[in-house]
Amino acid sequence: MINQQAIASESRATTQRRCYYFFHLPKTGGRSIEMVLRHKFGNSVVSPRKNKKFTTDFVAVRKFRSIAPKPGCHFVGHYASWSLIEDHSAEYVKACFWRHPADWVVSLYNYRLHRNQHRLHRLFKLEDFRKSMLRNPMTEHLLLYCGDVRGFRYFFMSDARKFKHAADLVCKFDWFADISQVDAFLDCIGTEGVVDLRRSNRIPEHLKRLNNLPMAMREDIERTNPVDLLLHQLALTSDRERVMYEASLILNQRFAALDLLRLVALPYYRWKTWVLPFLPSSLVSVPSSTSASRARGPHQPDRDLTIGSGPSQCSPTPSPIELLDNKRVR
Repeated sequence: MINQQAIASESRATTQRRCYYFFHLPKTGGRSIEMVLRHKFGNSVVSPRKNKKFTTDFVAVRKFRSIAPKPGCHFVGHYASWSLIEDHSAEYVKACFWRHPADWVVSLYNYRLHRNQHRLHRLFKLEDFRKSMLRNPMTEHLLLYCGDVRGFRYFFMSDARKFKHAADLVCKFDWFADISQVDAFLDCIGTEGVVDLRRSNRIPEHLKRLNNLPMAMREDIERTNPVDLLLHQLALTSDRERVMYEASLILNQRFAALDLLRLVALPYYRWKTWVLPFLPSSLVSVPSSTSASRARGPHQPDRDLTIGSGPSQCSPTPSPIELLDNKRVR
């Protein structure tokens, strides 16, 4: 959903003189945008940093560290709250990009493995990784850090209320679009005289652990994250009323009690995916069920669910608790 009228109303030269507000949702191609803006505007680009107090996400409204912005600043980043431009939003070109929830999960999973490849001692399953987050993680990030919703209030919202709140927020943007429109936005910014940074932070295809998901898993992710999915539809179309009507038919109007069970299980799955893979084998006792795997050696992995090159293909992959030697990690 791109506000073409607002964009077309100005010449490109005028657009370049305006300030930019870019809320960077993780794994939506925003790294390239941030780097281009920094190359063009230098120190006038401000990236608010998160306040890392333990209670920040639960009770705080503004979750970034205090800053003293100067006139003409460009605000970008994961924690660039809308409140930073609320009183003068008309002076900004406002952008945020979205993607399909299944593609987002796969991208984040590949990123976690690739970024930490030299520190991993064992793999973790995609399913465990999914359970280490609450449902609709993109919507959660948007509402907590852009919309300044308190974490405890967000958790007890119904899916319908989350969607309504998020939809009202993204409609304030000039660019709320699918990740496929990132290059078009870079063209709007203008990249003359700037090093081509359009592929920044992108993992080469041959280094990705997963590429495509089986259709059944993709559909399960869609069912589990209906708010993220509907917001993706909103990013793809200008027919807001149709998406809002569809949301009124399928989204829960009450708090989903099963989210409490997911919240209780969250520490366990975060330990399995954020802690256990980084612990040396000497600190972890390997379950007896993997004795056959150890007997075969590290280069003869068990079969486990990974994704092949097509939606219905599965390929051999190491057990999630199989130790990785330096060659495999590399």
